[in-house]
Amino acid sequence: EVNAVIEGIGHEIRRKIILLLAEKGPMKYSSLLSELSIQSGVLNYHLSKMESLLDKDEDGTYSLSEMGILAYKLLEFLRQEIRKPQRLERRPPSPWTFLSEAVSSFLDLCTNPRRAFTHKGAGAVLVSLSLGGLLFLLSSLLGTRAIMEVLFIFLGTFALVLGLSAGIYAIRPSTTLFLTNCLRAQLPELILLLIRLALFLNLVRVGELEYSLLLIGIRYVVQPALALWTLILLLFATKESTNLDLSKSFVVVILTILVLRMVAKLLGFSQEIHVITF
Repeated sequence: EVNAVIEGIGHEIRRKIILLLAEKGPMKYSSLLSELSIQSGVLNYHLSKMESLLDKDEDGTYSLSEMGILAYKLLEFLRQEIRKPQRLERRPPSPWTFLSEAVSSFLDLCTNPRRAFTHKGAGAVLVSLSLGGLLFLLSSLLGTRAIMEVLFIFLGTFALVLGLSAGIYAIRPSTTLFLTNCLRAQLPELILLLIRLALFLNLVRVGELEYSLLLIGIRYVVQPALALWTLILLLFATKESTNLDLSKSFVVVILTILVLRMVAKLLGFSQEIHVITF
């Protein structure tokens, strides 16, 4: 019986026959043919598949059997369910999900910059705020001028990317999204600052020759590598924040860095604590 009901409602024409007989009452063969606008051979085929759902009297009038009425009620139930607005159950976010996103967001900055800025949840925001807070806190240990320079570089990057995106490509990116992305892109700057701070506080104890070689290595190896990393991070941060393609994002980022380098040189910024001024 269940199979008969399922087979009866499993085709559009059969569903129409059930609905016609339920809503308009018993109908003759010719009336069904007219209502359905199909050929007689097609109607005969579907009627043969619905024998257990239909009753046929001596006049050739079709009506629904008890199983046919059951099939109609099932159809009505399904129609009502489809019309109901679907309510998705909202589960409270798991703390593990939050932590997992934070860890993934940070690790992707180091291992997969292309994916790093696709994280937009609370975990990614936590990483952004943590990196930004550490950057400004540690720079303050080097003095007022250092923190002012770091703040200028960050705000300059933020303003130039937004301004160039709007001015060149008429794009209005989300300032909040780019703010969090731009903070995460400061990771190389934070690493350079940590290195310089370790030297400033004499946390690294080596001889004069080793110290000189260490400074040369930082200046000509570490800082250029960090600058390239910064360029890559800013490139994908801009792309994800503005919806520009990579080539247009590259233009915006390169112009931003060139302008910042020029202004930093004019203002006499330290070449030791900023990635882009190497």
